[in-house]
Amino acid sequence: MRKHQFASISEHVPARKVKNFRSILSVLFLDNVGLSISYPIFTSLLLLSTNHLLPATTPLPTRLILLGLLIAAFPLAQLIGAPFIHSYADTKRKKTTLLTSLVGEGIGFLLSGIAIEMDSYQFLLFSRFFSGFFAGNIVLCFDLIKEMLPNSRETSQDFSLVGIIAGIGFVIAIVVGGILSNQMIASVFRPSFPFWLLTVLTGTTLWISCAYSEENKEKISGHTHNIGFLARAKAALFAYGHKLSYAFTNSFLRQIYLCFFCFMLGWTISLQFLVTMLIEHFQPSRLTVMNTLGAVGASWLISSLYLGRKISKLLSAHTLLLISMLGLICGLLFASRTNSYTLFLPLMALSSFFAALIWTQSFDYMKKSIPQTLGSSLLHINQSVAIFAMTFAPLFGALIGRVDSRMIYSIAIVFVSISFVLFVFRKKTLLNKK
Repeated sequence: MRKHQFASISEHVPARKVKNFRSILSVLFLDNVGLSISYPIFTSLLLLSTNHLLPATTPLPTRLILLGLLIAAFPLAQLIGAPFIHSYADTKRKKTTLLTSLVGEGIGFLLSGIAIEMDSYQFLLFSRFFSGFFAGNIVLCFDLIKEMLPNSRETSQDFSLVGIIAGIGFVIAIVVGGILSNQMIASVFRPSFPFWLLTVLTGTTLWISCAYSEENKEKISGHTHNIGFLARAKAALFAYGHKLSYAFTNSFLRQIYLCFFCFMLGWTISLQFLVTMLIEHFQPSRLTVMNTLGAVGASWLISSLYLGRKISKLLSAHTLLLISMLGLICGLLFASRTNSYTLFLPLMALSSFFAALIWTQSFDYMKKSIPQTLGSSLLHINQSVAIFAMTFAPLFGALIGRVDSRMIYSIAIVFVSISFVLFVFRKKTLLNKK
């Protein structure tokens, strides 16, 4: 990450808290890596009959459904775990809770590696749910960030940095997971290897959090101790649901978040079943799969870290979002119809470039558009909407993919198109109001 981006944070955060902020970013990065690193690994494990995670006689439609359940387990558990971890933090303080959750998350990643070595689908499903539950610590990260950053429009760049970190973790994990599980690259690489590495990364993140994160100084009231754990979790879940319901019941905000949800749904489906598309229609070697994932990841990085920021200085966020949505629609459309891998590869890389622009620009756009009173909840709501999409996408994609994997991409295009229409309609509505 470039130095001037962190310099912008220092303008709003006391110097002693800058390292604390970075330690929280490392946890956010870990959570997003843990979420998406499974996509290329599980797809190969479950769809290729040469692997032994499922019986060789298991039909493809059943494999797709089981794949969808396995991918959805982590984000679903994350949604469930968030209110419980939040309520635990009410009595044990946020830093203590954050460190405890990192230990649980690391154990979950370790169990995933063991489950893969054991060729046990049931154990792997449990391990993903286990690690996902503790990855609900993401709610603590948002709370800690809100305590450090002022609730003002001038800090939108700082909030955007959080979005960029999350997006990079999400896409990089897919690339790294595909490469480090490929035994053709190195004999030490195998499907379980990324989870061993992820366990080490969790330990590193735990060390960083111990060294640099600060305990919240507020005194915990006796009233909080007197409330039962489940009651606190229920209250946290209610508050969490209230924020989401407000975002989707307010007519002004509903179109923004429905637009973001449809984009996330369409792009997540495309990423999660990218390897499926390759296997069914291009009969790729493992090296071909690695090259495809690498191109998608590199394109995302170039867009979010360099070219995207250059382009955003020339075009308004509204114009850039419209162009990027159209670009993503066209990229996915042509990629899903071509029978040539030579065309498929650059089309998917181009789609990734536009998707990264949508991710970063939509974050900035929402920060500038939502009411000031909701500004402090922006991170939580955005991530919640994204997690909902990531939970629903694999299940929905698996059902559609029982017919043809190309149909998955057709549905993804439909969702991105809906996002585009909603965004255009919202703009017209605002213009009419003026």
